[in-house]
Amino acid sequence: MASTRAPEWRAGWQRLYEFGEYNWETFIVKRASIREEEQRLREQADVHKHDDDLEWCDRQILDLIQVWDLADSSQRARMVAGIFTEIEANTLANGQVNLVAVPRPSWKPSSNGW
Repeated sequence: MASTRAPEWRAGWQRLYEFGEYNWETFIVKRASIREEEQRLREQADVHKHDDDLEWCDRQILDLIQVWDLADSSQRARMVAGIFTEIEANTLANGQVNLVAVPRPSWKPSSNGW
C-alpha cells in the first residue's frame, strides 16, 4: 500500500465500520495496522532521503575539490559560503589556529547519522 493511499484505506475501513460491516474492535485493529504501515513507509522514505542527501554531499565535495585550484578568491568564497553560514578563525597565543565553522542546514547530519 502506498503511503498516499493510506488515508483512503482508513476512510474506507471507517465507512465499513459505520455501515455495521465490522465491529469496533475489528475497526481499531485495522486502523492500527494501517497506521503502522504508514509509519513504516515514512521511516523507509526517511532512510532513502538520507541516502540521497549523503550522495548529494559527496558529489558537492568532489566537485569542490576538482575546481578549488582553478577558482579565484571570490569563487572560493562563494563555494565556502554555499556550505557554511559562518566561519570564524582565531590565532591562539601559541600560533595555532582555532577554526569554528557552522554548516548550512542541508550540510548538517541528521539525528539518523546523516
